Amino acid sequence: MKRLSRLILILAVFSILMIVISARQQNKINVPDEDGNTNISDENEAIAQENNDNSNDTHNSEEASVDNTDDSRDDNSNDSSDNNYEDLDINPKVSLKENVDYLTIDKPLIDFELEDLNGNKIKLSDYKGQIVFLNFWATWCPPCRAEMPDMEAIHQEYGDKGVVILGVSSTELELRGGNDKEKARQQVQEYIDNEGFTFSIPLDSDNKAVREYNAIYPMIGIPTTYMIDREGIIRYVRSGAFQGEEQLKAFIALLNE
Repeated sequence: MKRLSRLILILAVFSILMIVISARQQNKINVPDEDGNTNISDENEAIAQENNDNSNDTHNSEEASVDNTDDSRDDNSNDSSDNNYEDLDINPKVSLKENVDYLTIDKPLIDFELEDLNGNKIKLSDYKGQIVFLNFWATWCPPCRAEMPDMEAIHQEYGDKGVVILGVSSTELELRGGNDKEKARQQVQEYIDNEGFTFSIPLDSDNKAVREYNAIYPMIGIPTTYMIDREGIIRYVRSGAFQGEEQLKAFIALLNE
């Protein structure tokens, strides 16, 4: 009987001790202030403050990202406005057939900087935003001479509307394998002056441009024309002379799509 009483007493004391410990732990988490409001513990307050700081950093980062995006849009807008040409409303009278009148290339242009007959620096990438007919030719080539009046007519009509004619003259093409740069220039200058053509004639004196574009699509003869869209992509190539001004207009309409 005494053992039972002693066991009951021990259990009672243990129960009271557990109640006291539990009450102290509860007071550590939620401690009422003078107004009866409950405050979180220092550890939880630190965690909450850290989360709040992270939230502010994330918010500021998002705002900075939005600001940078807006700046980027403004920069892109300014860049595009430099070469902003209206879409050309052309209704060509002739149709074009792929693999007959042209081949599709769809490769980025290879940039170059050449000097034309007037001493101007011609950098191909400067014409981004315009349609470019990059024509390789020579004065001794009958088909080349035959198409030049049509290219001049296109230059006169659309030159200020975002269509560029570049008649590149390579030394080795002009001299049929020769390398006399000055002789090649004189022959081209004399021909252009006599004919009165006004579109740009860049001089590929070192033959670098003709070789680079020959690597894109082999020139099986001249004239060969690489047609470049407003984004600087070589869309099409044509071997042989254009069949009149209307065919050139049809290509402009195709590149303008």
